[in-house]
Amino acid sequence: MKRYGEVVHILSRQTKNNLVLIGEPRVGKIAVVEGLAQRIVSCDITSNLVDVRLIALYMGVLVAGARYIGEFEEILKVILKEVENAPMLAMGKL
Repeated sequence: MKRYGEVVHILSRQTKNNLVLIGEPRVGKIAVVEGLAQRIVSCDITSNLVDVRLIALYMGVLVAGARYIGEFEEILKVILKEVENAPMLAMGKL
């Protein structure tokens, strides 16, 4: 898959290794991330990405789980603290 190769290439860079997958619903953005996750788990990926951890966040679920604005902010603080230690983050439906 061409897109998968592009994603791996960008993430493997020493600098400018951030990317956002943008597209219409149901075009395969999540499939690309899930394919990347599967390759990481099976160690079928470039060596600098073998120890990478993916975290998926679904904003709709996070917002729905908070009863009030302050609670949502607290949830985000906990997530951001965890993400500081994660080399990679995947978010769904921004």
